[in-house]
Amino acid sequence: VALQLFGGYEESLFIVIVMTMLLIGIQLSHVVGRRGWTVVLGGAAVCGAAGLAMMGAALSPRFGPRNAAALALAGSVLLGAHRAAHMLYRFAALEIGGVACMGEVFAAATLGGLLGPQLLIDLGLQKGLVWAAVAQLVAGPLAVMVATRARDAATASDRATAEDSGRSITAALRKLRDAARGDALLRLALICGVTSWAIMLLVTVPAAAIAVASFKMTTCAAIRALQVHDFLMNAPGPATAAVVERSGPRAAIALGLLIYVVVVGGLWACGSDDALYPVVTAGGRGERLVQQAFFGLVVVLALGWNFMWLASTSALDAAARSGGATSCGEIAQIRTANEFCIYSASVAFLLVSMVTRDRYKDVVLISAPFLVAVAVATSQAKPPASYGVVETELP
Repeated sequence: VALQLFGGYEESLFIVIVMTMLLIGIQLSHVVGRRGWTVVLGGAAVCGAAGLAMMGAALSPRFGPRNAAALALAGSVLLGAHRAAHMLYRFAALEIGGVACMGEVFAAATLGGLLGPQLLIDLGLQKGLVWAAVAQLVAGPLAVMVATRARDAATASDRATAEDSGRSITAALRKLRDAARGDALLRLALICGVTSWAIMLLVTVPAAAIAVASFKMTTCAAIRALQVHDFLMNAPGPATAAVVERSGPRAAIALGLLIYVVVVGGLWACGSDDALYPVVTAGGRGERLVQQAFFGLVVVLALGWNFMWLASTSALDAAARSGGATSCGEIAQIRTANEFCIYSASVAFLLVSMVTRDRYKDVVLISAPFLVAVAVATSQAKPPASYGVVETELP
């Protein structure tokens, strides 16, 4: 949409979305604590539908350039609000049915990930966005009401007496800092969550442009790599949940970390003049092998993200509760600080990805400190003795 409206600056609307996620997301955990999941996730479904509809309307020739840009920006803000709430759905699943339920929800999300792009392919960009908005509006609120009504009813009395502790981001960050000082598992959850998103954005945001410009891949092949990547971000959810339930989050995080290290090193090798890139410039069979390696690395990165993201979410919840957080307000405070850190890192790495497009030459230098931090935190963390069954019910 940005490319058609502005003739370039493809990341411009995505930056608006992520900035909105940061500004709104830091308050949503508090709203969940006070109002429940139905209000937040149902409202998110409406915002998502309205944002998609505005994006579709912005492409209509009925609007001049200025009005079209305004519609696209407004749609991006609404999509940012939707995405901020969508980031929290993992906690709703965790509260409703534990780690296994969260894994199943991750896998179910692949349906939407396949349906959305297919609508754009079959109907075109404008009509596809409009019909995606209709699907979001019809299916979203109904699914949320069915899934979360019983949960919200069970915690209504707790919410009514919950303190206003999730509202202040400063207080939330201070509480997270104090809690993390004495809890290695909480530190691991925080560092892993930030790293999983930050490096994933660093790699995938410029991936299509680098694939076409540097590795001589076709546009179709570059998009296909990202489609498979998006699918594998969620599809292995049940298998990851089984690993977390059986071995704890450290095992899943360690596996995800290994995948991230391999991907970062492989991407550097593909684009480095001291490694494989001269093969690309020479053409022939070697060029094809490097293209296949790049495709595989982008795809495998999704598996690493799935392990690290699902496990860090489970570890955060387990660490918060084992540390004494029991009320909706206390849980909201920990989640608020965690989401703020993740959103802030995502914005920073998104901006970095816009200026580090030179064949991933700097990907090791940028990623190494975060990967080392995850490795150190993993070695220090000890899961609760009863982690095999994570207690996720609030009193």
